[in-house]
Amino acid sequence: IGFLSPADAPRLAEAAEARLALAVGAREPSDGSGAPAAKMGQCPNCGAAALTHQEGCDICLNCGYSRCG
Repeated sequence: IGFLSPADAPRLAEAAEARLALAVGAREPSDGSGAPAAKMGQCPNCGAAALTHQEGCDICLNCGYSRCG
């Protein structure tokens, strides 16, 4: 990751996931920290915690898996 230490990587990944969730419109109520808390489900296809709900479908932001209905 460049200039970051290995200890910083998990925090960076969490921040990136939260920012991505905001970018695609998955907004949750604030947890009191000033930023909305992002809640992502686990993808049944790739196992990543990147499953979001958009326009009536579950969509994995990691592998592209989708299920509608």
